[in-house]
Amino acid sequence: MQMRGVGRRLAVAGLLAAWVGTGGAVAQTPIRIGAVLQLTGDLAWYGQEIGRGYELGAKYVNAHGGIGGRLIELMRVDVPSPTAALAEIGRLQEAGVKIVIGTGSSAVALAATPAVERNGMLWWESNALDNGITARRLKHVFQFAPNNDSFSDASVALFETLAPQMLGKALKDISVGLIYENSAYGTSQSKAQKARLEALGVKLVSDQSYDRKSSDLSPVVLQLREAAPDVLIETGYQDDIVLFWRQAKELGYLPKIAISSGAAATQDFANALGRGGVDGIIGYNYPFHEMSEAGAPGAASYAAVYQAAYGNPPPSGHPLAGYAAMLALADVMRAAGGDDPDAVAKAAHAMDKPLGSYPNGAGMKFTEWGRNERAPVSGFQWQHGKMVTIWPASVANGKAMGPLVPWDKR
Repeated sequence: MQMRGVGRRLAVAGLLAAWVGTGGAVAQTPIRIGAVLQLTGDLAWYGQEIGRGYELGAKYVNAHGGIGGRLIELMRVDVPSPTAALAEIGRLQEAGVKIVIGTGSSAVALAATPAVERNGMLWWESNALDNGITARRLKHVFQFAPNNDSFSDASVALFETLAPQMLGKALKDISVGLIYENSAYGTSQSKAQKARLEALGVKLVSDQSYDRKSSDLSPVVLQLREAAPDVLIETGYQDDIVLFWRQAKELGYLPKIAISSGAAATQDFANALGRGGVDGIIGYNYPFHEMSEAGAPGAASYAAVYQAAYGNPPPSGHPLAGYAAMLALADVMRAAGGDDPDAVAKAAHAMDKPLGSYPNGAGMKFTEWGRNERAPVSGFQWQHGKMVTIWPASVANGKAMGPLVPWDKR
């Protein structure tokens, strides 16, 4: 049930007051946590939003007693590149930081985590997806976020569930095109997608990578238009996905079904392309706050506090992922009795929380090498200018519609 008018404003004001205050906690040395974020550069949008999630999470933890009475003090550092990350890890260590939370970039996480391990620190990953973050078996690296396998599984599950009923065809008769940006994120995800599609016997008629910094993706669009796949599965970031769809509309290309990651599940995507440009497009990403409260208790309260703090609703699931990761890290540090990396690692491995324990629907159960087996991914569809959660059923608040309506009939 949504709160309205004066009642809603009072409730939000009460939440903020509770979060800002510390309830008279005894002053102790704060626990410094390094927040490694891309605050400038081409991925700055992601870093800034994830950082907002960390800030709200830290305020919530501090308002509820901190870590054994010690408050969290975030030290934000800007890491626009993997090289910058290495320098900032050293600076954080000199400042007494033992725990690092990050980031919006797989490339940064892959570069920084070995340095964290060498320096005797602990890395808590909230958003980066690359499987290699934990595949290297570093004992102080934990990936609370989903990984690329989780994302690729979600994209293929959406395809397998929705395409036959939308198109009235058997899977073996449906053709697919893959496009993806060519960094670690896109290439690793597309590799997993191809393997899963081949196992289903699906016809792959187009397989293209591109530079996410490109100013012209028309060659990609034209090749897709010629190959004419029934379904497009797309992996990318903010600017490149917006550019692709702008040029697709200009060149008259539209598949029957589009399943996209990255920007397709953000409000900025709709703002850039307009309602007529996004309606019907399916996205998969970190869970969004507008989902079933039964599967993600606390998501609505988080969204209300975000709105009050920043003046607009959360634009995507990225800040919610950061917020939930901070709450989970706090649970582990409480169990560890502080921020000693060895104790935190031991406490993390002992955690056993079911799905739905955190506001993004996540639980917590780590593999031997630090991958969270209970990190959910959600599927969405743009309907009437709004992002509706359609998958999985445990958090869905709507049903998928399709196939896509042609550009000239929107």
